[in-house]
Amino acid sequence: MAFVTIVQSPRDPDTNRKLVAAITDSFVDICGVSADRVSIHLVDTDAMHYAQAGELIADRAKTATDSHK
Repeated sequence: MAFVTIVQSPRDPDTNRKLVAAITDSFVDICGVSADRVSIHLVDTDAMHYAQAGELIADRAKTATDSHK
């Protein structure tokens, strides 16, 4: 059994469908498990709920935008 969690910025449904199909196929091909044994959890997160180096990504993007004015 495989459990995969993907934390990403929100994507459209078609992109998510392609993503989970490709990941499932990879597990089947590489690990030799059947597709029904692969579970994938997509976790959407936006820039207000993700930080890097102690700074919210949303704040980092705002700072970059402000500096270009």
